[in-house]
Amino acid sequence: MYGGANVNSSNETYTYNSNNDMLVGIIQYWKNGAWDNEYKYIYTYDSRFNMTDAIYQNWSGTAWYTRLQYTNTYNANDKITGLSRKLFNDKGVVLSGGSIYYFGCHTLATSLNPAAQSSSLTCFPNPVNSYLTVENIGPHTRLIITDIAGQTVMTQTSESEKMIINVSQLPSGMYFLNKMKFIKK
Repeated sequence: MYGGANVNSSNETYTYNSNNDMLVGIIQYWKNGAWDNEYKYIYTYDSRFNMTDAIYQNWSGTAWYTRLQYTNTYNANDKITGLSRKLFNDKGVVLSGGSIYYFGCHTLATSLNPAAQSSSLTCFPNPVNSYLTVENIGPHTRLIITDIAGQTVMTQTSESEKMIINVSQLPSGMYFLNKMKFIKK
């Protein structure tokens, strides 16, 4: 405590591969004068950098245990074709999941104006806490944010070449903005 206020109450550490994909994220909180592990993300990718597994773990006080695991499958065109989800208790017993969802013609990017869709679209900061800045978009481009299960969580239509999107209400995790991956802290 400094002057009655918390200082450095959380610590976040991330590691990335050569493709700038997150491999591990560890979140810690300051408790009783020391950093205490809270939760961890672990991501694995295939040789074409498609995310194959997303594992979310909690800290028991002595060891990490898996709470949630997503496993993705892809076709030869790198389109997601299936997803399995498992939810575990703190003893490693599967509580629910195992269901597989198939995406026939799943597309993450759409546009009201296809000519405005830009391959140079950028978004930052990544990871993001509250506001995601999107640049190099054309006016009237539909921006779609999906979660790792392929569910649309937010849509907006751009009015100019730059847009700021408030993502503060999204839970922590991996998301896609018109095929571009970003991490919400």
